[in-house]
Amino acid sequence: MKRRVRNILRRVRAALAGNARWRRLVLARWKRWLGGIEWEGEPSIEVPLRCDGAGKVFLGRSVALGFALAPRLADGEVTLQARYPDSRIGIGSGTHLSNNVTVIAVTSVTIGRDCLVGDQVVIFDSDFHHLDPVTRNAPNPPTLPVTVGDRVWIGSRAMLLKGVRVGDNSVIAAGAVVVADVPANSIVGGVPARVIGTVPGTNAPTVTPS
Repeated sequence: MKRRVRNILRRVRAALAGNARWRRLVLARWKRWLGGIEWEGEPSIEVPLRCDGAGKVFLGRSVALGFALAPRLADGEVTLQARYPDSRIGIGSGTHLSNNVTVIAVTSVTIGRDCLVGDQVVIFDSDFHHLDPVTRNAPNPPTLPVTVGDRVWIGSRAMLLKGVRVGDNSVIAAGAVVVADVPANSIVGGVPARVIGTVPGTNAPTVTPS
């Protein structure tokens, strides 16, 4: 039975990356196999979608997953995994995720409206393991919700780790590793990410790089 379900899911993911007619058919008929995913209006899906967690995933209106002309590894699969029954992923209306984006929620990951998420971005709300080598594989590793505000631009290959809150309008530079909160209207970059500027046109005070 499990093998049959996996085969069905593979076909679903392949169909989701196909033409619009098949996407509508598959989204309508196979919604219950996609890890509890719900949406407002039909999402635009240009690459295979993996949504195999036991929790819930919600997509707002006009969400786009994948972009045909963007860089991609293999088939560009986007992963939205709300891992456990109480896990939640929410993506706001008008937000676009590029290819090979991975979002995994143990508790919750929330992405606001009209955000841009570059290729190979990774967002985790858990460390998945403990630091102590004696208990590294023990249950209940550190986990904290991740919240991304509205109109945030997350550059290619950036990582957002557990517990971070990203303010509205902010920009996260390509390759940044975000381990602390990002103020609204700010530009952050580096490993670990730090404030390097202010988003123009936001009427926010100029931020001195930290």
